[in-house]
Order: sequence, then structure tokens, then C-alpha cells
Amino acid sequence: MSVLAEFTLSSEEFHFGEVLSRNFPRHVELKQVVPIERGATPYFWAEDDDSARFEETLRGYQCIKSLKRIDQIGDHVLYRIQSSEETNIFTGILESDGILLQASGDTTWKLQTLFSNRNELKNFFDFCTDNEIGIQVKRVVPLSDTDEDGGDFGLTSKQRKALAVAADHGYFKSPSDVTLDDIGNELGVSSQACSKRIRRGVEKLVTNALETTK
Repeated sequence: MSVLAEFTLSSEEFHFGEVLSRNFPRHVELKQVVPIERGATPYFWAEDDDSARFEETLRGYQCIKSLKRIDQIGDHVLYRIQSSEETNIFTGILESDGILLQASGDTTWKLQTLFSNRNELKNFFDFCTDNEIGIQVKRVVPLSDTDEDGGDFGLTSKQRKALAVAADHGYFKSPSDVTLDDIGNELGVSSQACSKRIRRGVEKLVTNALETTK
């Protein structure tokens, strides 16, 4: 059964976060993490009046392997970044077949993650313990515990079911164990409809999870 886990960690425990918060952008928000060349590569939005200064400063840190500007909307800039550290919180999430739904912070970082089952979540907790990454668990909730109208996560029953089936069958793994066609066949809908339910479900999940943990 898929589970949502929310936890916090200090920027001192989170070198990537420490570097970002030290340079005082108005707001930093991690969006997702993908595996590239056996490493964990996060994407993040940064809101800053002087993005050129922000980028130059980040590239000056030895723990930053690469930084690439992907897109910009107003003073919000989307980046892809790679850390030179082999072991970090992102590596733990990926190695446990979890996905990062959302993360934001400054001196303290708040992360929302999704795991296909409690065993994968335990693997993540073990990774943090083994690598002395101090996290504070705030909430662990089975995805199926939300009520028919979506409960405190705002999901519809169709979105909740699509996310649960996707997580249980390894859709969020890298690489994915199943395709949208596979999930759609089990749900009795097209791959396009399935994709829409998952995409909108994740969007609601992230938005409402953040609201409940403010």
C-alpha cells in the first residue's frame, strides 16, 4: 500500500539546502528528482531579483557539480542542479524507489515524499540512519486513508485510485516498471485519461499537503 511521508531537516543536515539558503533567494522550491548517471539530479524554482548573481554564487561552491537554467517566468527561474556529493537525501529517496513531491525551506526544509509501500519507506529511513542524516518525521499516511472526496489531501476518488495503482505497480520508479497504458488498462480508461488523473492528483496532493503542514 502506497504511503505519503512528510519530514523536516535542518539546512545544516542538508548541504544543498544550506548552500541555497545561505545565498538568500526569496524562495526556493524543489520540484522533482531524477536519476542521471547514477546520481540524483533535482529541479528547483528560485525566486530572486538578481538571478545572475545567484547563479554565479552557486557555481562557486565545490559541492555544486553543475547548474543549468531551464526556464524563467518573471523572476521565478527553473534550474537543474547536480551535487558532487555521492550521498545525500535525494540519493536516499531514489534508492528507496520513492518520489519527491515537494520541498521548500530556508534554515529548515520540509519535504513531502511518496513511497509504493512501507518497506520502501523503511529502506529510506534506514538510509538516513546509516548515513547520519537527521530527519524529523512529521506524518506518515497511507494514500488510501483519504475519504471518498479526497480527505485532507483534496483528491477525488478517481485520482486517489490512479495514484495508488501507479505507486503500487512501480510507475514512479526510475525506470518505471509499468506504462500509462498498463495502468489505464487496469483502471479501464485510456492512457491519456490515466495521465491526466495522475498529473492532477499529484498537483492536488502537493498543494494540499503543503497547506496542512504550514
